[in-house]
Amino acid sequence: MNKGETSEQELKSHCSNVLADFKVPKQIHVLEALPRGATGKLQRLNMAKFLKLGE
Repeated sequence: MNKGETSEQELKSHCSNVLADFKVPKQIHVLEALPRGATGKLQRLNMAKFLKLGE
């Protein structure tokens, strides 16, 4: 791992320490960048397709 990077397990551990159990994410996806439109808004539908959610 490079300096400044964190493992999925470390992120989940941190979340479980500061969040209620039902708020701790079950999955963590690391992306280089979030899909954004021309106006800079997050493109949620494209992100859901990329992550194959809702299928």
